Amino acid sequence: MAASGRARIRGRRVWLRALEESDLPAYKRAVNSVEVGAWAGYPWPHSDASIDRWWQDVRTNHGEGEYWFTVSPIGSDEFIGTVWLWSRGSRLDGLELSVFVTEEAGLGNGIGSDAIDAALDFIFGSYEIERVWLTTETENARAVRAFEKCGFRVDGTIRHHFRREGQ
Repeated sequence: MAASGRARIRGRRVWLRALEESDLPAYKRAVNSVEVGAWAGYPWPHSDASIDRWWQDVRTNHGEGEYWFTVSPIGSDEFIGTVWLWSRGSRLDGLELSVFVTEEAGLGNGIGSDAIDAALDFIFGSYEIERVWLTTETENARAVRAFEKCGFRVDGTIRHHFRREGQ
C-alpha cells in the first residue's frame, strides 16, 4: 500500500501518522494477540465494542496534548504498531509513552526503537515538555532493551503491580 501525502513524523525505517478508523481491525488483532497484547498491557481479550468505545474518545483528543500514532514502514500506510503520548489522569508532569509493534512486523528488530525515537524527536522538538515517562514489566526484556536504547533509565520499581499467569 502506498503512503499518502499526509505530514509525517519520520524515523529511519518507520513513520508515525494519526491512528485512523481504518487501522482498527489490525489494532484489534494486535491487542488480542497473546505475544503482543499481554506485554502491551492488554492482559485480557478486548471486544470490538470496547475498542470502538475507546476509539470514539481517542479520535476526539488526538492533537489536543495527546497523540495516538500508527507506526508504518516508510513508503507504506501498513499498520505495524502504535505509539501513544498522553497524560490523561497522570499525577506526573510530562507525557506517558506507550508503544507496541505487531508480530507480523517482527519483534526485536529495532522497529519499536525507531518509532520511539521518532516520537521523542517530535514531542521534544515541538513542545516545551521536560519529561516523557513510561512503565513496563521487568520481565519484558525486549521492551527494556528498546527503552534503554532510546535513552530511558529506570527511576524506580513498583513491586507487585502486575499479575501475569498467577504471579
